[in-house]
This record gives sequence, structure tokens and C-alpha cells, in this order.
Amino acid sequence: MMPFVHHTINLRKKERRTSLAAQLEQDAPSDASDAGHRADPEIAYLRQRYSFEFRAALDHALSELSDEDRMHLVYYYVERLTIDQVGTLHGIHRVTAARRINRARGHLVGAIREALRLRLRVGATELESILRLLPSELPLSLSRRLKPHPLAMK
Repeated sequence: MMPFVHHTINLRKKERRTSLAAQLEQDAPSDASDAGHRADPEIAYLRQRYSFEFRAALDHALSELSDEDRMHLVYYYVERLTIDQVGTLHGIHRVTAARRINRARGHLVGAIREALRLRLRVGATELESILRLLPSELPLSLSRRLKPHPLAMK
């Protein structure tokens, strides 16, 4: 009975994961899945308009990150280190490294969402709709915007 409860809790956590958090883990969308949105001029306009706002919110969120969070995001997204490599680099267990990377990602996602919500002056439901419009180019944006931390240099 207990494994079922844990399984249900884990499923609920996954369901609550925001579209923006999912974007942090996805590669760029395939041409086939994106083609429908490109054909619709209204969607294309909204994407272009909100893309600018999203980039501004991302820049603001990155400026708010602690040095430690920034360092972990650089390791993971720019340097493309595995969790095991980050753990070895810091002399910590891989689970601790994963928690630190996830914490940094969570801080970034929260800061992006809040900055975007304030910039656009929208509620949570409307913000979710806007985030679904945006292409999942966040990993690419992160690698471009995060400057390597001096400790991340080899």
C-alpha cells in the first residue's frame, strides 16, 4: 500500500511541474511540432512579442541569482558537466550535486516566472498560456547568457 502512496505523490509532483521547468530540460522543439505554430500568423506574432519579454525576464532572473546558483547552472548548461562530474569537482556525493543543480534551476525558474508576471502584469493562468506559446529555447538562451564562472574554468 505504501509504494502506491509514494507513486501517487511523485506523479502529482510531476503534474505540478510548470511548463517553464519542463523547458529547462527539453531540447529545442522539432520542426514538425513547431510547424503548426509557424503557419498561424497570430501565434507567430504573440511568440515574437512575448519572446522579447521572456528574454528580458531571463536576463533579470539571471542577475538575481546567487554566485553559487549561477556556478551550478554554468556547470550544467554551459560546461555540460554531468551530475557525477559536478560532485567530483566539489568533493560531494552525486545526490548532493543534483540537489544543488535542481535548487539553482528552481530559483531561476521562479525568478523568471515572477519577473515575467510583473513585466506583463498578468495572473497565473494567463502567464501559463503565454509560457506555452514560447519555443523551448531556454537551454540555448542559458548557454548564451551565462558567463562562465571563474571556478568553472579548467
